[in-house]
Amino acid sequence: MRGDQRPHEKRDEQQWLDEWRRTQEALDKQEQARRRAWLAWLKEQGGRAQYTAWMVLPCNLGDYGLRPLASGTPYWASPFIWVESPDPSGRPQAGAENHLVARVFNLGAGTAAPAKIDFYWADPSVGLGAADAHFIGTEWAEIGPMTSRVVRCATPWIPSYLNNGHECAFLNCDNHVLDPLLLPFQPWADRHVGQRNLAVLPAVAQPFHFWAPGGNRAELHVTALRGVLREVPKEPGNAVRLLGEAAAHLLAGLRPQAVTARRAPGGPRQPPVAGQQVPAKTVIAGVRQTGATRVLARPDDKLHPMPLDGRAPLGEHLFKVDGQAGTAQQIELQLQELTLPLNTFVVLNICHTTAQAVTGGYLLVLAHPAWFRATPHQPMEDESMKIPSQDPQDAALQAMVIAQFPQARLTLQIARAMQKHLPITSIEEIERAVQYVHVDDMYLNPGMVERFGFKSLLPIRDSADLVAKIAGMLRIAAQQGHGGPSSLLAGALPGSRGAAIPAAHFAGPSLFGYTVAKGE
Repeated sequence: MRGDQRPHEKRDEQQWLDEWRRTQEALDKQEQARRRAWLAWLKEQGGRAQYTAWMVLPCNLGDYGLRPLASGTPYWASPFIWVESPDPSGRPQAGAENHLVARVFNLGAGTAAPAKIDFYWADPSVGLGAADAHFIGTEWAEIGPMTSRVVRCATPWIPSYLNNGHECAFLNCDNHVLDPLLLPFQPWADRHVGQRNLAVLPAVAQPFHFWAPGGNRAELHVTALRGVLREVPKEPGNAVRLLGEAAAHLLAGLRPQAVTARRAPGGPRQPPVAGQQVPAKTVIAGVRQTGATRVLARPDDKLHPMPLDGRAPLGEHLFKVDGQAGTAQQIELQLQELTLPLNTFVVLNICHTTAQAVTGGYLLVLAHPAWFRATPHQPMEDESMKIPSQDPQDAALQAMVIAQFPQARLTLQIARAMQKHLPITSIEEIERAVQYVHVDDMYLNPGMVERFGFKSLLPIRDSADLVAKIAGMLRIAAQQGHGGPSSLLAGALPGSRGAAIPAAHFAGPSLFGYTVAKGE
């Protein structure tokens, strides 16, 4: 029996080997076919770039969408979100229909279509999340590669009289196919989210109220900055938007690692605003808890705040918030009356922290009351700068005052030398005019002309325009502490280098290099 079984076993083994060989050959043929198809596909795709959209709601002027943001970066005051209001100054008007507007960027090589933009509002607070947001409306847009688009929420928003129109705004943008939103209501962690906790107010004595969460070592910190505009528009239009963008230039200096956008062609120019850090006590008279509380609509572990590290630029300690975790306390900030020139404003960057996190913040911008009285048909006028009617005694008095103030004296000397060349509309004309400028027994050399930014004054239309621009240029130079001969700015305000203001400028209304703005 055993002898009869051996031939059968050999035949079965041979059949198994033959079957295995045929199967292996079939698999090899399939693998070769797949490889040929793969190589053909690679050849067909040769030269094609793989790309998607890269949607961004920037939190500052140099934000390209890299997340997470460095600890302490003020992500709560995006300059690309503003309000269309019945108030000519642009402040949200309580009890009236207002419309939120945002500029949404697509810095990728692919078109963001369809792009969904959701608009929300929230009560003024320094710690906001999804549960605090109230939905307003949704808009859809198509945003081409390397462009930005202004998107206006067609659904009106009516601010509450309770908050005096000082509500906050949230935006989420999304392209669910190519560039989806991953972390809604977390601007520090997701570039698709924008936040606007900003109020622009006249610099008068007044209280300002907002909510702050309590909890383990809940504290408020503040950074006070004083800014000087290079040029004040005669008809400001949306003053809140203009001052908000100016404040954004100052806040750019609070970023631990500043990344600036590309400069426009034509070489470096002077920044539109100079700034210095000032003590908060010169702006804030006092701070207290009013006693009003409310229960937070979310558990604390759902907030997902920005982590706190030792390098975060938090500013001065302002106030310790007493209260249990899960509740918010109403804070009253008593602001002092400030005497500010028309071209000067003050920024208060308020930051709320707990033991291990930065939970949010609020931005206050204080400016001359004339900014809020002006309308499109009524230019701004600084009442404190008006000169009474001229008589010989007044003229002599003005001459003595000018002699005592270096900036006024230099403005007069430079304007006298350049006035005969008006109007000045080109770089060649301004170079020809400046070469005859003689101040304090010396001529301006080309290096001083470049350093003080004479070329950025173009165009100069008439005498009033000339004086205004020269005065602004000298104020900026004094604020920034530019060097030069000791006699040139002797006695002028010494520049404080508190916040480092990047010197980059941006081309076009989008403020991002060469991006094309649509819808505005």
